Order: sequence, then structure tokens, then C-alpha cells
Amino acid sequence: MTRNVLPSTEVPWRVGAVSIWNAGEHAQNQSKLQLLRSTKGEYLMLPARRVVVTGMGTVNPIGKSVNEFWENCCKGVSGVKVVSDFAIADSQSQIAGVVEDFDFWEYFPQNDLLGVDRSCIFALVAAKEALESAGLGESFLKSLSPGKCRLLMSTAAAQIASMEKDFLASLGDETLALHRPRATPGVVHFNATAKTLANQFGIPGECLTVTTGCTGALDAMGYAMDLIRLGKMDLAVVGGAEAPITPICMAAFSKIGATTSRNAEPQKASRPFDMGRDGFVLAEGSGMLVIEALDHALLRGAPIFAELGGYGSLNNFYHMTKMPENGLQLAQSARTAIEDAGISPDEIDSINAHGSSTPQNDIAEANAYWRLFQERTPTIPVTCIKSHIGHTLAASSAIEVIASIMSMRTGIVPPTINLVKQDSRCMLDVVADEPRRASVRCTLKTSSGFSGIHSSLVIRKFEHRN
Repeated sequence: MTRNVLPSTEVPWRVGAVSIWNAGEHAQNQSKLQLLRSTKGEYLMLPARRVVVTGMGTVNPIGKSVNEFWENCCKGVSGVKVVSDFAIADSQSQIAGVVEDFDFWEYFPQNDLLGVDRSCIFALVAAKEALESAGLGESFLKSLSPGKCRLLMSTAAAQIASMEKDFLASLGDETLALHRPRATPGVVHFNATAKTLANQFGIPGECLTVTTGCTGALDAMGYAMDLIRLGKMDLAVVGGAEAPITPICMAAFSKIGATTSRNAEPQKASRPFDMGRDGFVLAEGSGMLVIEALDHALLRGAPIFAELGGYGSLNNFYHMTKMPENGLQLAQSARTAIEDAGISPDEIDSINAHGSSTPQNDIAEANAYWRLFQERTPTIPVTCIKSHIGHTLAASSAIEVIASIMSMRTGIVPPTINLVKQDSRCMLDVVADEPRRASVRCTLKTSSGFSGIHSSLVIRKFEHRN
């Protein structure tokens, strides 16, 4: 197989301005139609609104901005380290994807945000970058109708760091005050991060948190897409945030055998589709995106980074932590997303895989792609971002969507690191070791989670269509 490999020393990528179509030109009719009920109770066939990405932001173990993340991703950098902040000698896994040298006050120097959870801090910084790249200030957001702008967060572990701290303190000599001057968000509710972001940035509409686990951010995007297509909103700030590097959380994942035991070589531990994989690496971070209706984006002269084409999700009813090896339900969720985008599987030209680096699930994922793409499967480039940063749970799919968009914009597929000997049961064209040049116009992003959920998203390179 001929491969166009990009030398690792070449780093030509930055997020910058993109060409914007005349603001007076509205989105044209799509071939995909949606059903809306008229005031007379009759059904009318109207064109669905196109949904685009106009802002992106991330904080993760290899980058505190989109540009830094993308540059390190293409260089093959790993953000996995030995955890040294607390004792976890009894844990199977003692390594994690950690955000180091992170100064929150550099981003919010004048703000009274004392007491916020670490996951909330990541979300605040990622959302700030996403809103700034989208050209959205607080005054503009506050001017929007509350019904036309929403904030949709996702999390699997919520404010676990704050909750554990208070719980462990309650077991010792310290007595927790029932009425503290400022309540820790972690002991309040799962929606604390979403509420904090809405208050900080002046986002006026519905504020909610999707808690579907590891597919969370993808599911939040799917829900937002539906609302925009139906005309129920124009703009959404969407994403996920996690900070699960805590004693109890790491012990819990180790207890069920989900995480790696390759502690002696932390940067080589996350190895999707490799014969030596033995579990995922838990990680922290956030990915946030601004998505909106194309007509709304054009009218305000917004940068357009990509288009969200279609979404699909279903459950396999198989096992709490394992996937059926045949990959049937994941393939069905991907097919649903492709059909929702109004395209055929033949139009998918890259895959950003879930790639968790677990023995059984990687096989199931590979089988899902073979079910869907059949003989084309070995020709479609596949990349796995978790090989670089580990598994950021609900935030992972948001970070990976950002990587997919950067791949489209730069014509580069980033490498999957640590693929030494590919599992013969996972015969995919995994881009390994070095980034590869490729013309990417349509990417499939997949995600799977505990309890059997599978979600998929089709991301398209934005093109103005008459």
C-alpha cells in the first residue's frame, strides 16, 4: 500500500482565519429533508438547516490550546505520566494522561472562581478559546434570545476530585462545615460545570449536562444538531470535561480491569490495535466547540471550521463493560450517522477511532468497520488520539472531533503512536509513527462507552453549496 508520509519535523499547521461567504448568502436547500408540523396539523417537507463548527478549544495532556494540541499530536508526543500526587500502590494502573504546568489564573486573572473543581477549570479555559475563535463575546451572547442559544456539557465522572476530597476529609479528623462561605461545585450536582460556564460567559439559554459516559460529548453534539436542524436554536456551546485522576476513580477502573498495568513505560502504555495492549490509560482534559446553524454563522460573519453532517447512537444490550466482538451495534450507529448525513459509506475517507486500547473492544471496533466498509476497510486511514493522551472519558470525543477538523483543514492525518505489532484481528490502515498527507473531506468519528452505548458522528469539510 503506497503511503504519502509527512516528515515529523514539518509543522505547517495553525488555526487561523478561513474564507467566509458573503453574509447575505443563506444556506441553500439540502437533499436531506426534515418533517415539520404546520399550525394546521399538516406535515410539511422543509430543508434541514446545515450545522457548522465555528469555534474550538481544548485543554489536554499534550496541549493547552488547539494549536499546541495539534502540533504535538502530529509530532507523536505522549502526555502519559506516572501519577505522583497521591499514593496508589495497590492500583493496577499507576499512570495517567495528566495536564501539567497549568496556571488557571493566566486565563482568568481577575475572576473570583475559587473552589471550582479541576474539571470545571479545564472546561472554562477550553470554552474561552472556543468562544474567542468563534468571535463570540459576552455582549453578543447576552443579546441572543434565550431560546436560541444553549450550553450542553457532558461528563462521566463529574466533579469527582472535589467529592473525593470532601469524602476523604469526612473520614478523618476534619469536620466539614455545613454552611461554608462558598460551596464546592462537586458537592452540589453534576450540572455544576455547565452552570459555571453559563454564568461566566453569559450564555442565556438552556444549560444542561449529558451523562451518557464515554460517548457524552458526541451525544451532546447530536442533540444540539437536532435542535438546530429543527429551528429550535441557532447556536450551542458544546463539549465535555473530566478530571478523574483521583485515588478512588483510578482504583475503581483498575478494579474492573479496564486500565493498563504497563506502569514501567507510561508513554508506551496506550497502544490501540497493538498486540501488546492491555487496557486504557485514564486521562484528564476538556474539549469545547461552538456549533451553529449555517445561516446564523454566515449572517454574523463567523469563521467556519467544518460541517457536522450526521449523528447516530444506540445500545448493544450486551454487557456493562464489554462490547460484542462482532461490532454489529457500533456499525449500525455509524451507518445511522452516515445516512443522517445523506451520504454513502463510500464517501467516508478517514476514521477517527474510539481506539481505547482494550483487548476486546479494539477487535469489536475493527469488526464494526469491516461490516460497514467491507472491502474498502483496509484503504481508509485510521487514527487514534487516545494513544497520545489516554482516555478522557466523556471529553474524549470532543477532543477527537477537534483533531478530525484539524485533519481536514491541514490535509494531514496524525499518527497513532505505540503501534509496534498490529493485531491481526484488527486489520485496519492505522496511520502509525508518522503523520500522513491525505485529502480528507469526510470523517467518521466513533465512540463507545460502558453500559453498551455506541455513538457516531460524520464530520464534513465545509463547502458552500447552491
